[in-house]
Amino acid sequence: MKILIDGKIVNLNDSDQIGVGGEARVFRYEGGAVKVYHPIPTDLPRQERTERRTIRKLQVQKLKAFPDFLPDHVLSPKQLVYDPAGKDREVIGYSMRLLEGVYEIGRFSSRAFREGVVTNGPMMSLFDQMRNIVDELHMRGIIIGDFNDGNVLVKGLDPWLIDADSMQFGPYPCPVGHERFLDPRFYGVDLLSAPRFDRESDAYAFAVLLFSSLLYVHPYGGVHRDHPTLLRRAEACVSVMAPEVKLPRSAVHWSILPDDLLHWFSGIFDRADRSLTPPSLCGISWSKCSCGAEHARTQCPVCHISQPVPAVPQTVRVGRCRVTRIVVTRGKILEACIQGSLRYLVLEDGRVRRESGQKVLEDELGMGTRFAIQGMSTWIASGQQMVRIEQERVRERVSTGRIGLEPVLAACSQTCYRTQDDWLVDHDSGRMHGRILQGQTRLFTGESFGLGYYRAGLVTQGFIFRHGKPGLTTITFPRLKGRFVDSSCIFDDHHALFSLSSQVRGQLVHHMWLIRSDGTFLASITGSPDNVPMLASIRGKALAGGHVLVVTDRGLTRLSTAGGTFTEAAVFADTQPYVDHDVSLLPGPGGTVYVVTTKEIIQLSLD
Repeated sequence: MKILIDGKIVNLNDSDQIGVGGEARVFRYEGGAVKVYHPIPTDLPRQERTERRTIRKLQVQKLKAFPDFLPDHVLSPKQLVYDPAGKDREVIGYSMRLLEGVYEIGRFSSRAFREGVVTNGPMMSLFDQMRNIVDELHMRGIIIGDFNDGNVLVKGLDPWLIDADSMQFGPYPCPVGHERFLDPRFYGVDLLSAPRFDRESDAYAFAVLLFSSLLYVHPYGGVHRDHPTLLRRAEACVSVMAPEVKLPRSAVHWSILPDDLLHWFSGIFDRADRSLTPPSLCGISWSKCSCGAEHARTQCPVCHISQPVPAVPQTVRVGRCRVTRIVVTRGKILEACIQGSLRYLVLEDGRVRRESGQKVLEDELGMGTRFAIQGMSTWIASGQQMVRIEQERVRERVSTGRIGLEPVLAACSQTCYRTQDDWLVDHDSGRMHGRILQGQTRLFTGESFGLGYYRAGLVTQGFIFRHGKPGLTTITFPRLKGRFVDSSCIFDDHHALFSLSSQVRGQLVHHMWLIRSDGTFLASITGSPDNVPMLASIRGKALAGGHVLVVTDRGLTRLSTAGGTFTEAAVFADTQPYVDHDVSLLPGPGGTVYVVTTKEIIQLSLD
């Protein structure tokens, strides 16, 4: 891609790409970064194409009028970037400061990511910094508007605001708002026609981010019988603090919060009160209970006695469902997989141990640390370094690529895959399988084959790799819109079930494909996680013999793939109390299913 910046033509390659979203790509350039907008596709419906052109025109006008002297932790535009082939010096982006080694603040709302890594005290300090940045923007007459978990990056424990070109100031509106963070006052409002956002809408989004990060659930998450979607709950002001709402298993109960913070959250989410002043975030005293809970009360409100790891199995029966508790911990289950049998990693009392009890790590977990199980070996990856632990000893050290802070690796019982330069490497054999896009490629593997993908511009490229065989089989995904949020992939011997979440113009869209090991697409579905029950979660799925099992609000649900799409074939209602959208599923012996949370592993059997 060629651009014109500072009077000279520059060629940007895919290898320079450090990020891609729904509206633009970001590249390294001379110690900084440049954001280059995607071309507007010519095959879009006429109305959508016209709207995108209007938004693009607005973006360019805002860039030319952008205010100076913004807070240091706002990545504001520096120089304009032009299309060198355009006759009228068309603006196609801008340069900005380069941030590396960062992650989106939305990761804090994942219990699997944050618990045991960042405690509430340091996290609240981060949010206090962010509130100061927001206040400084407001003093300068700038409203964030589209304030969501993707436009706040965290480096170390410092927040940085990005996508400044979407912010609202003067006569220039913010044209979009992510629905999970959009103040319900603006539901159905034309955001493009005039400046609509205000300080109160930024405060609402800030509160959603903080609530989700503290309790691992959206303020309008969970399940409510009469208000089935997040948006309807928000309109009705029925938050997760209402007694009739069922909390997800991964959530922390709101009773751990101090009274003044509870009062503030309740005012915003239960009474739509935007006039409340938030309490001091750094003045809260947090305690860690022996049960593992972190709270700000005089006594732990969720205290219970956990069993040792591994636990003696306990079995109960609910209708046709037999439930056997395999593992329970007051710490955290870091990883679980099926490699001949159930294998897992547990963090407890500062030690990481395997299912055998063997010690893997005795140290604090770093931000972005990843674990992978390879038979009796355990891989620990942090940054670009990977360590292989076996029999409680370090056996080898190697390097791999990474995406942001996250190291890239995937393991099965036979080997571990990593990336080196622009190659996919089978570590145990040393085989170079094929070329990938370093810094953008994600990997998944089962026991027979693996799948990877990367995105360059508007093209999403996938590939299949097979254990013990060189080469990659290319798979072509349809054109996928928006910013990619999350992805997962599970396998049986001959199939992969690949799921992807994207944010498209403020709305979440989930995709799911069943792919044969030769790269053939067998079934697919795309839709809103609020409206399509089988798409409610990117995880919460199991695959065996080409048969798909997913979690819905009614319990485990078996899917049919007839006709190239997914439809519900059977619902196992007796499993409903033991599953929700945040669990992981693993196929067990004899048709059973393991349900994995951060706190326990249970085995479900249906008679």
